[in-house]
Amino acid sequence: MRNFLENWNYKKHAVTITGLYLGASILGNAFFGKKIPEDEKSLNPVAVCKKLTKKQWIFNGILTGMYCIDMSATYCVLNYFKKQFK
Repeated sequence: MRNFLENWNYKKHAVTITGLYLGASILGNAFFGKKIPEDEKSLNPVAVCKKLTKKQWIFNGILTGMYCIDMSATYCVLNYFKKQFK
């Protein structure tokens, strides 16, 4: 376990956690969303965000908050462990 923690760095953690939250957001938005048939030219990010349902807004807000807390907390924890192992 100690060897794993010594080799684990913030970049590896960022990639892993970003993938996890990205997968959760794709599944959650597919579950809570409604399908709106439109042509591809009108699907800019601003227009898509305006058409999100209330459940999607809440879900995305919770997920973004959890992501920020997770990344901040693990940054502090990894710094603490790096100081302990040196």
